[in-house]
Amino acid sequence: MTATALHDTQQEWMRSLVANYEPELVAYAEQQLGDVDTAADVVQEVFVRLWRHRASCVAHGGQAIRWLLFRAVRNRVIDEMRGRKRAREARTHIATAHREPPSPIQMVDADLLGRATAVAIRALPERRRKVFTLAHLHGLSHAEVGETMGIAPQTVANHMSLALADLRSALRPFLLPAA
Repeated sequence: MTATALHDTQQEWMRSLVANYEPELVAYAEQQLGDVDTAADVVQEVFVRLWRHRASCVAHGGQAIRWLLFRAVRNRVIDEMRGRKRAREARTHIATAHREPPSPIQMVDADLLGRATAVAIRALPERRRKVFTLAHLHGLSHAEVGETMGIAPQTVANHMSLALADLRSALRPFLLPAA
């Protein structure tokens, strides 16, 4: 096979992959990210990487490629979410770096809230507490928590909702009344 014929075959293979899998991959990424534009960018990056490494991928069968694509999109989504978290933390750090130091009363209030929160978290049922800790305190996605605990992402979401409701109830005395 000539170099031109090989290149044409690879281009056709890539067009076929994009046509067959792009909508499904974008929908999957959008579920995780909540933003169709970012999801489309993530999927496009995966296809670009795949194109760069096409020589080693053309031999794979359809099912293996599908798995590879979903895995690559999942990994890029995780990278995107970590990037968002770092950006949020940087914005928070910048915003708090220019504030006045807290007053003694604010420090006492923060300490009381911190202690009450720790008690409320410890009071959660074990599985709910593990889900909350992994997702909220360690920043894992629902999919990552599900993988870690061996449960479905929807089960993680359910436990997270219940944990937040329990914590809201336990911490109600510290919450500001709704306006």
